[in-house]
Amino acid sequence: FVVQLCCPDDRNKEAFYAESRDLVYVHAAKASSITAQSYADDERRVYAVLYNLSGQAATPLQFVVTDSAAYLFRGALYFDTPVRRDSVARLSII
Repeated sequence: FVVQLCCPDDRNKEAFYAESRDLVYVHAAKASSITAQSYADDERRVYAVLYNLSGQAATPLQFVVTDSAAYLFRGALYFDTPVRRDSVARLSII
């Protein structure tokens, strides 16, 4: 399996968070369901969202973790499986 991790440099954290959420829902066309589980630890100022994707999505799990002030960290899990032809086939619009 492959774990992809991202941490923005000096970009706008809100924009990166929105982009991270959008990257999860790009898989909605293939996923049979997407559930988001929130985590909050106000004392330590750690907040996270864990996304579970089921069905034919390319990734079964993605997450975003932040301290809401300075840091934001994003990750996605991918299994190392052969690429299916229909996943990379040319799109035909009829």
